[in-house]
Amino acid sequence: MKRFEYNSDHQFVIHGYDTVKPFASFLPGVAGIFGIPMWVYYVNRGQLISSFGLESKDHPMLDFSPANMAYRRTEIDGFRTFIKVNGKTYEPFASHEEAQRQMKIEMNAVSIEETKDNLSIEVRYFNVTGEPYPGLIRKVTLKNLSKTPLSIEFVDGLATLWPYGTNQFMIKNMSNLAVAWFDVFNQERKMPFMKNRSTTEDTAEVEGVEAGHFYISIDQNDEKLDVIYDPNLVFGYETSLKEPKVFQSQSLKALLRKEQVTVNQLMSAFSAQTLTLNESYTFYTLYGEKDSLESLNLLESSLSFDYFKTIEMRAKAVEAEITEPMEIHTAYPLFDAYMKQSFLDNMLRGGYPLVFEGKEKPIIYHIFSRIHGDMEREYNNFYVEPAYFSHGNGSYRDVNQNRRNDVYFVPEAATFNIRQFMDLIQLDGHNPLTIQGSKLIFDQTYLQDVLNLIHEGKDVVQNIITKPFTPGKLMTSIDHNNLS
Repeated sequence: MKRFEYNSDHQFVIHGYDTVKPFASFLPGVAGIFGIPMWVYYVNRGQLISSFGLESKDHPMLDFSPANMAYRRTEIDGFRTFIKVNGKTYEPFASHEEAQRQMKIEMNAVSIEETKDNLSIEVRYFNVTGEPYPGLIRKVTLKNLSKTPLSIEFVDGLATLWPYGTNQFMIKNMSNLAVAWFDVFNQERKMPFMKNRSTTEDTAEVEGVEAGHFYISIDQNDEKLDVIYDPNLVFGYETSLKEPKVFQSQSLKALLRKEQVTVNQLMSAFSAQTLTLNESYTFYTLYGEKDSLESLNLLESSLSFDYFKTIEMRAKAVEAEITEPMEIHTAYPLFDAYMKQSFLDNMLRGGYPLVFEGKEKPIIYHIFSRIHGDMEREYNNFYVEPAYFSHGNGSYRDVNQNRRNDVYFVPEAATFNIRQFMDLIQLDGHNPLTIQGSKLIFDQTYLQDVLNLIHEGKDVVQNIITKPFTPGKLMTSIDHNNLS
């Protein structure tokens, strides 16, 4: 068997992924034009995901780590699965367990598989796409490879989840103090909502925090899985999180009867289930962010197993849509895939040019761009705009060189990039190191004409378009505030 291969499903496969040289990568952070992206980083250790969150390092659900630290900690602090098969406990994808494993890398998703004895488990990650909220979806499938039913208990999810409002400085320098603000709500609906009770800045004015991080698991029977956000229910005195001491010694049913602590401690985000596994069992878990508990409960009514299947197909479709300009067919499928991946990588650095109709001439506006603030370039403070038409900051040189083909794929771009980058040259003749994303300026003589078109929420729109703004901020605000 080859260690590396490119299969007919357009996946790059690494057999025994956790025994090859460590590497760091990321999902592209593209959620479609009308979607809100998350940044997601992964390594070929444990269950892959080393960190993810919204906007920047200061809005994590699982905190950002440089590559060398991510190789060490992902297996412990990241996603974990504990399975009890006919009374015997083991942890899939753990380095101390022997099993056949493989990793499959796609342009907009990544997955791992493990087979041990009569049980196989597959885990797949992809971003929420084309929805008005950001999220990472984890799909888990258990398969019974024998003809005899298996008695299964499992706990699956995130060992460490940081509540909304906890920034990178607090996590790395004051995490013991930070937990004093942590709280969990909505757990009775099996959809925990985790946030800080108030702002934590050292200022005279303290404000409440409405937004929060949440998670929910729904299986193939459209049933919600039980939730465990208190790590003590799984690990007990084992604060290193190496072994699930409580889960090993007690039945899941007994464990779930215990009261969970909702405040003032580090939180987990596990789901749990007991079942008889005949053939296969699949569930999705959504990890996301909502601006209020009320909006979360509105979202809940739309969530189902079919909903997640639709999002999974949508994530696949947006990958094909974005790279369609580089659709080529040669005698070498691997070369074809390489060209599409290169096109996607260039686009992430330079952005894809959209053409808006302007008053006097077309407006060129680049979306999907971001600086290469990956785990091996941790010195870059990346920014991924949490809005529709998302774009971020970038290095002058990187953005410039990765837009060199714009005019070929989008002729309307014309001389826009030449003019923009010449205009950015400084008085001393040097170019700036980094550049921010573009913003639009609205001609205020037409302000009243625009406001006359709005039935409700005029002040929301006025506050945005009277200053430099992004199309994403305007469209997202209109959507989130249900303006008409």
